[in-house]
Amino acid sequence: MPSIHQVVTDQKVAQLCQVVDGGSGQYICFTRLVGDTWTICTSDGIDVWRLEIDAEDLTAQIELAEVNSEETYLNRFRTAFNSGNISVSKDGVHITMTLGQGTTALSFDLHEARAAEKKAELQHILFRLATQVSDLDSKLQKANQALDSMKMQRTSGGAVNLGLVDLDGKKKGGATKVKPKQPGMSVINPTSKKRKAARGVEFD
Repeated sequence: MPSIHQVVTDQKVAQLCQVVDGGSGQYICFTRLVGDTWTICTSDGIDVWRLEIDAEDLTAQIELAEVNSEETYLNRFRTAFNSGNISVSKDGVHITMTLGQGTTALSFDLHEARAAEKKAELQHILFRLATQVSDLDSKLQKANQALDSMKMQRTSGGAVNLGLVDLDGKKKGGATKVKPKQPGMSVINPTSKKRKAARGVEFD
């Protein structure tokens, strides 16, 4: 049986992130994976609430959701998370995070993090988001450079094509045109008319 680290990684739920409106304010919801512990977190920017899930906890969550496999469960989790179908409700020092709606919804009870945990989680999400912004900026710059290069190639290629068209035009313009033969003119000597054969005198 694969480890929870492998399953969470394969199902692409190790580093999810979404900002949601919790009614009383906005919350950033995110997941992280450290060793064989998958953590679900939410924060209002000041406090942090979290839930650690190991292999045994994941099995219990799957049974509670009444699904037949880890893949099915985590796929439901990922789909709801990525679509922003998340609700957050605060009750004292606890937060309930619900993903999805109706009978297929997944609910998690998150507990307020201790000072050291809060510091670590805020530090983690801060640098993770900063790295993502930096990567996106780098990709945007590369895309703009590639676009500029394509524009230059098209402009250069267009100038060459126009030059070829002009050269062809000059060649066509400089070619000797064959004048159409006028009726009655000699083919051998175009400047003289053909002589008609004598037909004799016709009497009425």
